[in-house]
Amino acid sequence: MKTYALVLTFFIICFCFKTVSGQNNIKKIEGDSLIERLSKNRYNFIKSRIRGAKQAPPEPVSIIKGDTLIITFSGLDYYITNQKLVSISGLPLSQTTLAFIQEKITYLDHTQIMNATKANAVINSTKCNLTEVKTHDRKYFEALSLLQDLTLKISDMVKQENRIPEKIVRNWR
Repeated sequence: MKTYALVLTFFIICFCFKTVSGQNNIKKIEGDSLIERLSKNRYNFIKSRIRGAKQAPPEPVSIIKGDTLIITFSGLDYYITNQKLVSISGLPLSQTTLAFIQEKITYLDHTQIMNATKANAVINSTKCNLTEVKTHDRKYFEALSLLQDLTLKISDMVKQENRIPEKIVRNWR
């Protein structure tokens, strides 16, 4: 009987500890300001390089990387667990719609990281090709802009109809 009570107590303590420790890992991020900060950092770096300053390029930052995140874009909370979009501010979305939105967000996030990394590698190389840097920077800014536009479109649709029509999401492809 004592063994049973001891084992039961152990499992209850482990469960409670896991629940409490899991809640502390949730990070809340303001997505719009993060995108703006990434754009400004890169822009300021480019301007300083044009003026002749020799500073290190800004490190690429993933927007959706993390175990459990709540990212706010245009007033909507995007709940991400293990880099997978789980829900958007309690909207009743199908798994297909969530998967499609996640695919777009993940693709744009990956694109901005990849182009920032490539531009940094070219800048740090011994033969810096300015045309190649411009191309990667242009793609970097475009990916950030498209990500912001996508989340703004979703927010506008929700404000107009309080839902995201499935047929409109399919037409984004």
